[in-house]
This record gives sequence, structure tokens and C-alpha cells, in this order.
Amino acid sequence: MPTIFGWDNRRVMTNIETGHIDDSRAFRTDALVVRDALREYEAHLGVKVTPQPPQPQDVPDQSSRFVIYRRRDGNEMWYCVLAVERDGEASFEIGQDFDFVLRPDDILDVTITAC
Repeated sequence: MPTIFGWDNRRVMTNIETGHIDDSRAFRTDALVVRDALREYEAHLGVKVTPQPPQPQDVPDQSSRFVIYRRRDGNEMWYCVLAVERDGEASFEIGQDFDFVLRPDDILDVTITAC
């Protein structure tokens, strides 16, 4: 069953020496594609994840790489990337591919960008 982590249910390293990560706030879903998984996640946590709109023509456009993570009250929002960790390997970004097929052991991270 795929697992989702995001700003409101992030993983936390509890021991730097051992590398132990507390993932007790994981959201698990039976969804087969990212779109359906995010709908369930949104309903459970009271957030909204939407594609970033394209940028004006005079601005270099990387918007297809990002999504917007917003709390339902609209007071806070972040630019994020969707990344999948698969088979214990490093995660890879999936951009705005909401039709991306999830495997049962996948971890979908809605990761806030540094910018």
C-alpha cells in the first residue's frame, strides 16, 4: 500500500547517530495512481495539492516541475515537488504527472522546495 508524506505529516529523524526516522504519521492509501492518492491525502489532512500554473512568457518556465501545497484555510502555501521513493532507492521527481502509477511499496513525498 503506497505511503504519502508531506509538510503536515513529514518524517522526522529522531536519532542522528542511528539515523532512526519516525514515520508514524505516514498516510497510507490503496490508490493506484498519484491523482487518486492525493485526493485521499487531501481529504484526510485538509490540504490541497494542485499543479503550479505556467509562468508568464518572459520568465523561464519550470512550473511543470512543481505543485502547490496549500492548507484549506488558504493562509499557508508552499511550492513543492512530487518525488517517489521506490524499492528502497533514492527518490525521483515525477513533476506534475498525476497519472503516475504507484506500486504497493512506493513512498510519495510532497517535498517543499528551498526556493
